[in-house]
Amino acid sequence: MKKCTRCGRLLPLSQFHRDKISEDGHYYVCKECRRKYYSDQHGGVAHLLRHSTTEELEQELARRAALARAKTEQT
Repeated sequence: MKKCTRCGRLLPLSQFHRDKISEDGHYYVCKECRRKYYSDQHGGVAHLLRHSTTEELEQELARRAALARAKTEQT
């Protein structure tokens, strides 16, 4: 068992990627947190800024705002 430094959960080693530099041979952040971080970095607004036109960016931000409003209305 190992504790993820990002989410703080105690998980089995199978939930951590291998890392030969680490003392125990596993990465310090769980697979789920690494996936979320990667998706935030590579699918987020920063990625859009680098790879989209201004019009595409405005459309995507409006779409995300509408989704966020719909989500808050549901709760």
